[in-house]
Amino acid sequence: MVMVREQVGVTLRPRGHLFARSLTAVAIAVLPVFGVLYWLSLGSGLWPLVALAQLIVIALYIVALLATRSVFFRQHPWGVEDHVPFGLTRHIRSDDVDTVLLIDLYSGSGMESWPHLFAVDAEDRLLLRMHGQIWSRSSIQQVASRLQAPVVHAPTPMTLTEFTSIEPQLLAWWERRPFWRRVAR
Repeated sequence: MVMVREQVGVTLRPRGHLFARSLTAVAIAVLPVFGVLYWLSLGSGLWPLVALAQLIVIALYIVALLATRSVFFRQHPWGVEDHVPFGLTRHIRSDDVDTVLLIDLYSGSGMESWPHLFAVDAEDRLLLRMHGQIWSRSSIQQVASRLQAPVVHAPTPMTLTEFTSIEPQLLAWWERRPFWRRVAR
């Protein structure tokens, strides 16, 4: 009996600078708040509660960081394996993918656009989405080619509002509603 071992292709990881950006954002948000809380609590002797709250925030950040470090795509001959935070895995088979949409979407109200990949099945249900803020353009291209489905390119970048009017089911619920888009930014 001959054992044929499935050859695993490239493992794709998110952009490396995301950790530094998240650490900077958390520090900007948390340090002034805890600085003021320590300053207010020193006279009353409640600083141990502030220290406990700070330890909880730091622990939550570390858990979130460890969860995001486990995010990657692994390419296989049959499709791709999507590893999301907390060890959850989705298998997207090339046979299930009907179309791959490659679209550049503007981020917020700026002029910068990011590539997005949307893999949909024959019923136009979303199977996979890759955000350009997290994944490099080359990673998105590699996954698109691995899925071996017809690729549709948008000729020009779109705003989220324009894309919502065309394919709203491919976006998360908060992206389809203008109020929640502003809150999420």
